[in-house]
Amino acid sequence: MGSVLKYYEDAPGKMLRSKYLISMFSKQAEVFGTVLESTTERAKTAAESIETIHLASLIHDDILDGAETRRELQTIVARYGINSALLAGDVMFSRALQQMHSIGDEMIMAKTLEILNLMCEGQMQENSYALLGVTPTQEELIETIEKKTGSLFALAAFVGTYLVLSEKSDQNLTPEMTAELEKVTQDGYYYGVVYQLRDDLKDIEDDLNSGSVTFPIVFGEEVTNAVIANIVSKLK
Repeated sequence: MGSVLKYYEDAPGKMLRSKYLISMFSKQAEVFGTVLESTTERAKTAAESIETIHLASLIHDDILDGAETRRELQTIVARYGINSALLAGDVMFSRALQQMHSIGDEMIMAKTLEILNLMCEGQMQENSYALLGVTPTQEELIETIEKKTGSLFALAAFVGTYLVLSEKSDQNLTPEMTAELEKVTQDGYYYGVVYQLRDDLKDIEDDLNSGSVTFPIVFGEEVTNAVIANIVSKLK
């Protein structure tokens, strides 16, 4: 199992979600002033946890999709079989939860579990479209993207921001801090949806060949770009 995990962990990745967490942490630190070294270490641990969650979700995605390659490498399911791939994903989810739990904050742990539930709901919604042979509405498909992809960006924004705010307020957030936390979390959802829609636009040909149900395939490039523009306007 160790070699299976190392194979995926060593694969090149953009690490967007973990970088997003650190960028949100740094942004808040600039506003509120220098944070304790221990808080910075907690942010790094959280970033590692979020990246591990993402990798675990990719392994399970590849199982569901029967994917042969990812990032121009064989997927774990193609290389080692479904049993090893399933266990590898489970182990990585477990490790991620251990990492997040080690931070020692109930609010962060509760938010992480909430987001994991949303990710699973999003995947179930996506699977149901093909299983039931139904075409989702724009609203339904955006909701699916928010849950499956946007939610992990939202968690990154939440944790990166919360770590600074909770230190500066001794875990007694002011109404202004709470409002800021809610805003950056919602922006995380928006950011994740825009990222996924743009990624789907780039992969239209491959998704058509594989029979994937993505927003650009269902509603077209023009509508997709209009939706992206609308969401981006909310980020300003």
